[in-house]
Amino acid sequence: IAVQSVPSNISISFYPNSINKTNCTNVTLKLWDTLNIAMPENPTSGHTWFQINSLANTSIKLNSTNFSYSSGQNKTTGSGDRVFNFTAIKIGNAMMKFVYAKNHTR
Repeated sequence: IAVQSVPSNISISFYPNSINKTNCTNVTLKLWDTLNIAMPENPTSGHTWFQINSLANTSIKLNSTNFSYSSGQNKTTGSGDRVFNFTAIKIGNAMMKFVYAKNHTR
């Protein structure tokens, strides 16, 4: 992620073809932009998305992460999206890495 100046808001839905596949997306943000990254998740599998690298001393800050069920899905069998919300806090670059795993195996 490269951060420049002048804010706007960006959302990305990320649907990997395989859990083991590496997917790279370059995004350019303006200073104080927000970035939402949504990835499909099924909580009944016991797996969830984790952001695994440190963002300390980088140009981006994690604000929140939450899960929302897809329309018509329920809590016992449903799937939905894990959404990570970030803000570009200074000019520079950052790399984010995510893994889809059970909490005890990440």
